[in-house]
Amino acid sequence: MSEQSIFYQASQLTGEEREAFLQEKCGDDLTARQRLDKLLHAVDHAIDFLEEPAVAQIDIAEILESEEKAAAMSEQSENEPSSQNFKFLKPSEDPEVMGLIDRFEIRSVVGQGGMGIVFKARDPELDRIVAIKVLHEDKIPPFALAASRKRFIREARSMATFHSDYVIRVHEVQKDHQPPFFAMEYIHGKSLQQKIDKEGPLEVEDMLRIGIEIASGLVAAHESPNKLVHRDIKPANILLENGIERVKIVDFGLAKDSLDNSNDITSSNGEILGTVPFMSPEQAQSRIVDTRTDLFSLGATLYCMATGYPPFRGNNLTKLLHKVVSEDPIALNNVHPELPPGFCEIVSRLMQKRPDKRIQSASEIVSMLKAELTRLQEPQATPGTSFDKTIIGEFPDSEDAVKNMSSRPWYHISRGYLKIASVILLIGICSIGAIYYFNTLPDNERIDPDEFFVK
Repeated sequence: MSEQSIFYQASQLTGEEREAFLQEKCGDDLTARQRLDKLLHAVDHAIDFLEEPAVAQIDIAEILESEEKAAAMSEQSENEPSSQNFKFLKPSEDPEVMGLIDRFEIRSVVGQGGMGIVFKARDPELDRIVAIKVLHEDKIPPFALAASRKRFIREARSMATFHSDYVIRVHEVQKDHQPPFFAMEYIHGKSLQQKIDKEGPLEVEDMLRIGIEIASGLVAAHESPNKLVHRDIKPANILLENGIERVKIVDFGLAKDSLDNSNDITSSNGEILGTVPFMSPEQAQSRIVDTRTDLFSLGATLYCMATGYPPFRGNNLTKLLHKVVSEDPIALNNVHPELPPGFCEIVSRLMQKRPDKRIQSASEIVSMLKAELTRLQEPQATPGTSFDKTIIGEFPDSEDAVKNMSSRPWYHISRGYLKIASVILLIGICSIGAIYYFNTLPDNERIDPDEFFVK
């Protein structure tokens, strides 16, 4: 059965009947299912304001054909990037330049997404290399163009409202240009996803450092004047600079501020907003979200760094969404028992289904991950469950902790032990001195204890 036939039949169904029909016909073909979901969403959306049947208003064959052409064009663009693929580029006399957009000289294509293209470009006025993100309007259905433009400009403005060493910096926004674009700093490096794909699970120290920097970038966003929520934290949206691998959070296309109470899981053209394997349960259910949705996604990203794969996997979109909402991923300490318990605990707390059960702020995560990194780098200098606590009236909270204390070498004895030993030694010296002093006094100068104490 063709996709067009599946669409016509599915458009006559609703609710569970439609879901069962699509599941039967699409099976594990996620690409076909997403395309059909997008078309059905467009029809359902149109029914709200069309008096006659929406199917009669939309040429489905034409839309499916345009989808295929767009996919072919995207594939061609990746293989043979040239100014012919991007009609909005003006010609340049320089043979090394693909074309011009405003004053910027386009050198190459960095990447393409659902609605945007990122170019490597040169700004001749400041003589610097920049990244140019352009809204690719030719790939957007006409009925979704206005919403896509709004989201695109919102992305640029969101990134420009605050500054962090760990968030990509926007230099300039051209919202009235046709098509609209914005210029941002160009990062020489790769994404965290590319690093994971190449290396597999990362070293613990690398995971902690990268996690600290992502959380630090989120602190800046969450504590900015508009209290921005990213809503799409994942390894592919984390760039790592060459050499030092410093984190740069990118793609604020889904970012929302604290005054925006909308949280539709799909865009106006039916596309899923966000990345399901890294999405929080409340976002997957289209509930109102706050900064804690980013913390869940950070936990999922840490999980991916530790295992090499996302916490939720599957080819069926419906089942995948169900996993995000209702199922817990396999605990990290069961996947890799050698991982530090403290790190596993942080990830587990971040990925709690209920937002109020998670760690509540990005700044708290920064502190916790830094403590884990210090414990890893300087184990002898890191206060754990030790006799240090006894100094302030606390005791080791488990039998294992006591065993760990007794098994430590003498040169790793905590400062608490040394303090007590010093006090005991001082008392002993004073006692011996006092006894010696009183024993050397003449008999007539010695004090009778019965006369000394007042009764």
